[in-house]
Amino acid sequence: MANQQQVVLEPTSPLSSLFPLLDDDPDNRILECAAAVEADYIVTGDKHLLSLQHFRDIPILKLSDFIEVLDMMRPWQGET
Repeated sequence: MANQQQVVLEPTSPLSSLFPLLDDDPDNRILECAAAVEADYIVTGDKHLLSLQHFRDIPILKLSDFIEVLDMMRPWQGET
């Protein structure tokens, strides 16, 4: 225990403070997280997020559309 180090992380400026995208702050947090991790997709049922259709080249999809994307990506699709 004597060798343990603690690190305190300071938050950076959130994207929503630079340019608020949506009136709903929790939705902006989702967009910030997706941008921070360079997400491939945002999958949601939230109508406000879905209305954007994409954010920084990240498609915003409802679950049923995302499942279709996954089905198209499966190499074994159509095989029995």
